[in-house]
Amino acid sequence: MRICIDAGHGGRDPGAVGIRRTFEKNVVFNIALELEELLTDVGAEVIQTRRTDVLIPLSRRAEIAQRADVDIFVSLHCNGFSNPTANGVETFFRKSTDKRSRLLAECVQKELLKTGWRDRGIKTNNRFTVLRNTSPIPAILIEYNFITNPTFEKELADKEVQEKLAELTFNGLNEFARREDI
Repeated sequence: MRICIDAGHGGRDPGAVGIRRTFEKNVVFNIALELEELLTDVGAEVIQTRRTDVLIPLSRRAEIAQRADVDIFVSLHCNGFSNPTANGVETFFRKSTDKRSRLLAECVQKELLKTGWRDRGIKTNNRFTVLRNTSPIPAILIEYNFITNPTFEKELADKEVQEKLAELTFNGLNEFARREDI
């Protein structure tokens, strides 16, 4: 199996920033590296859209996945909102008619709920460039939780929590691969 992991943001784009100055770009990059290790341990080939703290244009991220002819595309993010009480995990996929991406989102979201975090559900969103431009590859965008919520910022900054999120994401990808016979 060949998987593209897209650690969101990077470089001059920190993504969402918590009150303690925890940057989304760093959290998701750490999760991406942990996820890659888990995947390569079982023989998957992993393509990272970025391997350093650099900003890769959104269109280029999708292009990387397309050129590598991957089986799955996963974009990793932390959410942000002006209300510091906002919380929960959600997974986006391309559009309601994209059955494979929906299944991928369902498999991953189900695993991520083992964190005990609030379920914000799986949702369609064709406005996300990385989802729109990766068709026909099954593709999802994960929002692990709100880094702008002080409680979850502290959790998201914790290395053990990042490792657990990578493991749960890995389990969801494995379930999808099993069900799709990839």
